[in-house]
Amino acid sequence: MSGKEAKIRVDDAARAVLLNWKNALPQSLEHHSLSFCSLEDFGAILQTSKGQRDVVTRYLQQAKAITLSPPSALCAVATTACLQHCRALQTISCDSRHTATNYCNRVWLPDLITRNAATLKEFLPLHHSRFSNALPVDVVAALSLCKRLESDSAVPTRLPTG
Repeated sequence: MSGKEAKIRVDDAARAVLLNWKNALPQSLEHHSLSFCSLEDFGAILQTSKGQRDVVTRYLQQAKAITLSPPSALCAVATTACLQHCRALQTISCDSRHTATNYCNRVWLPDLITRNAATLKEFLPLHHSRFSNALPVDVVAALSLCKRLESDSAVPTRLPTG
């Protein structure tokens, strides 16, 4: 066997080990690792490959908590996936950098809360984000559907005017 044949054989073996993602991690470990990701991270992972999209989709289907991130293109990808797949959220919280946009307040957040109304226990954006003194009416209406809601932080101090 020549040196070239040995080099090719080693390269193929190394490539097979490095690219064999099917046996990389057990699903429970993948999900635990993804629990540390932000929405922006999910958006980036969702744009990589079909296999990685499947991993994130499986995670979102059983996710118990989600943290809202500052608006960005990657967050838009992740929020769409959250609306499609999250049905078991128990906690919705905010990144300290989160700014509540009109779209977030009137469309995305109420829809996410409504889709998880059966399981939602905590809604924690007031103390951690730049929401105004009161929650938007659309968010309050969605929260009123959550029968298991336990958090005092979800109770608005006053209703918004206008």
